[in-house]
Amino acid sequence: MDYKIVKREEFKVLGLKLTNNTVDMMFGELWKTLATRDKDILPLAKQPIRSYGVSFNIKMDPITFDYMAALEVEDVDTIPEGAEVLTIPAQEYAVFETNLTTLMETIHSIYNEWLPRSDYKRGHGPEFELYEADFEPEGPNSTLYLYIPVVKK
Repeated sequence: MDYKIVKREEFKVLGLKLTNNTVDMMFGELWKTLATRDKDILPLAKQPIRSYGVSFNIKMDPITFDYMAALEVEDVDTIPEGAEVLTIPAQEYAVFETNLTTLMETIHSIYNEWLPRSDYKRGHGPEFELYEADFEPEGPNSTLYLYIPVVKK
């Protein structure tokens, strides 16, 4: 499984959140709602626009987590109604290239194959999908990047 280890500095995202999701939840509606917020959320986005699907407050057995469809921002003075700001801490990440068609398979492989065999264990904090400005949501093979926080074993 191809990956790279990168250090990211702290950054902030602004977006819409779903709480206590299960792995069976569908997130398309949340992303569609975010896309309609072009008057209040989109203008706050850092350029070039990068979108993030952030999973945090992850709990096991049963697996639940919060998920935020978000855009990277600088400091925000006024948070639009219904939106939230989340600070992603500086840390090291294992980065995996994938697409919407293979995203769940990639996540499964990371946690069940790559992590147990690698020199890393999962670090604390959110994991996220990074969608660059050229990402095409209607293109199932359009590339996205999955960032998993890691620390050396």
